[in-house]
Amino acid sequence: MKKTFYSNKEIFLRELITNASNALDKIQFERNTHKNILDDQWIRLVPHKDNKTLSIIDFGIGMTKEDLAYNLGVGFYSAYLVAHKVIVTSKHNDHDQYIWESQPDASFIVTKDINAQQPSRGTNITLFLNDNQFEYLEESTIKNLIIKYCQHISHRIYLWNENNKDDWQLINICQYSRVPAYLWNPATSEFKVIPPSPFVYVPDYMHVLITYHGFGYDCVRDNYKVIRKLAYIDDTDDDWLAHDLFTVRCVWEMYSLRSNSWTNLKFGGGIPTSSDVNNKFYFEGMCHWWGSEDDFIEHLISFDLINNVWIMTPPPLDIPMDAYDNFEMYLVNRELFLLNGSIALISNYAQTTTFYISILIEVGKKETWTKLFIFGPIPYIRFPIGIRNMGNILFQTDDGDLAWFDLSTHTLQKLGVNVHGCFSQLVVYKKSLIRIE
Repeated sequence: MKKTFYSNKEIFLRELITNASNALDKIQFERNTHKNILDDQWIRLVPHKDNKTLSIIDFGIGMTKEDLAYNLGVGFYSAYLVAHKVIVTSKHNDHDQYIWESQPDASFIVTKDINAQQPSRGTNITLFLNDNQFEYLEESTIKNLIIKYCQHISHRIYLWNENNKDDWQLINICQYSRVPAYLWNPATSEFKVIPPSPFVYVPDYMHVLITYHGFGYDCVRDNYKVIRKLAYIDDTDDDWLAHDLFTVRCVWEMYSLRSNSWTNLKFGGGIPTSSDVNNKFYFEGMCHWWGSEDDFIEHLISFDLINNVWIMTPPPLDIPMDAYDNFEMYLVNRELFLLNGSIALISNYAQTTTFYISILIEVGKKETWTKLFIFGPIPYIRFPIGIRNMGNILFQTDDGDLAWFDLSTHTLQKLGVNVHGCFSQLVVYKKSLIRIE
């Protein structure tokens, strides 16, 4: 291909965007006779440096299984000028969703996407870039190539900034109730009520407890997802409070924004759960939460939104047991945070205000927990709420006020906001979609 068709590697982006534009033209033509076809006339580019992938996504006509096997065209194969592996996920209006995946021996396989959650129409091409082609993950490089080669494209092109994935936020979460949750987009002031799932409806004698565990972005499928657990209690059992509420009967389910529907993850029991408003966040394609089982056994749970698998990491031995009389592990308090791009734990013992901070180098490996530093004791402090940066931690004080603690000066600055009796969270929002004119 390099010798016959293309002498310039960067031309691959033009070819793939042109294909996406053609797919949008075709669905636009069909829309003239089928008014029920949604109008999504744009192309999205998603560079992901951690995964070393670049995705080109459109909501055009989509491809059938036969198209994927026989009709990809020369332009598509220009992807191999910069990539060693390519995965294509495509959904045609009248067909199931299929995945085309290249193999190391220069062959490919086409399989039905059994994890598709009533997907919308369109195609997602994900390139796994060669080690010497990472320049095509840079925002400036992509924008310059689009300006250089894609002036003829009439459809809108958006570039995703991987450092700012928070267009939508999950808000108004009421634990253990049937009150709906909402998605909120601060950039557009749009609210979206998450619909109920078929798993919520139970007989009158059953009580359902709903616990939200994660919310994040699937960069491969260009989709926002919500993870939650439903636990069912038999109200006719007078002794139900004595039971383990999370093993009576439970369902793990995932909401997809693209399909606006829920699907059963079929995990069953055995996954530590978190009933805390905090102690959970999204980072690098995974939803992380600090979960506990019986007998106060705690773990970091990391759910991979792309592959629908979960990883469990035991906690570190971050507090010296000999520092406290009659040390009991169940009296250790731990808060999970994201600290300067690393998963971090802030721990303290019982009612003491000396805090230990450790970070995790690799998910799933307990031995990679690394203790950073110790600070305190800090008078009048109850527990941490969030971290703004390496030097500032947001605490709630004994009297219910919010206060910043500066690690460099060891000073406490109250904010004049009292949250006594309330749940508090620190949320960072950054606008992430950049339109390329």
